[in-house]
Amino acid sequence: MRFRHILGFGCPNGWLTHSNKCYHFSRETETWLGATRMCEFMKGTLVEIETKDENDYL
Repeated sequence: MRFRHILGFGCPNGWLTHSNKCYHFSRETETWLGATRMCEFMKGTLVEIETKDENDYL
């Protein structure tokens, strides 16, 4: 799950930062719809890899 943090505010507790983006790695197994809903609830989105650097990080 990805959450774009606002400069100066950082990531939510328990999330990791990489290239001005926040990532939450869940150990839960969800359907795509369930994962999407959980991301929305947590004010994030399912990750869509946009760069090689992001792909390498993940």
